[in-house]
Amino acid sequence: MKSEPIWKPFPLNSWSENPFSLLADDWTLITVQNARGEANAMTASFGGFGVLFGKPVCFVFIRQSRYTYTLTEATDCLSLSFFDATYRKELSYCGKVSGRDEEKLAACQFTLHSVPKQAPFIEQARLAVCARQCYADFLHKEGVRDPAVLARYYPEGDFHKMYVCEITSLWRREADEDGKNECRSF
Repeated sequence: MKSEPIWKPFPLNSWSENPFSLLADDWTLITVQNARGEANAMTASFGGFGVLFGKPVCFVFIRQSRYTYTLTEATDCLSLSFFDATYRKELSYCGKVSGRDEEKLAACQFTLHSVPKQAPFIEQARLAVCARQCYADFLHKEGVRDPAVLARYYPEGDFHKMYVCEITSLWRREADEDGKNECRSF
């Protein structure tokens, strides 16, 4: 019988992941849940990690047209869930289908892992970042210096909103009682 994964928090200074690979190659699911318990996740490959206001932060970009945008505006917390390559099909699906139209998490057989006073993350992930918003603003046409970026990403002028979020906790899967961890190792 397969046991449930064991999630353990770990300190930021022990994180050795490559942030460029995590976002550009592996992608992430941004997950939010409002006060009524409505949750949604969307796939993202735009974002980053750094320091702002003296705090460790992640930053993500969400268009107003996304259902996740509506939920993100209604809460202060979000999470980023990172998966191994076997979940690429589900991540692609979550990037194409709107949570307004169907329950994407259920369709992908994803379940939420609750963390007190933080946004839930996806149980099937291998790594999760919980975060609280500390700054948000829209990207603006005047700020984009490369015309090719405007042509490629914003031909309709639907600019992303950037959310800078303080990292409140990091989580990784630990080996189960049989010493197995079906996630990619760190």
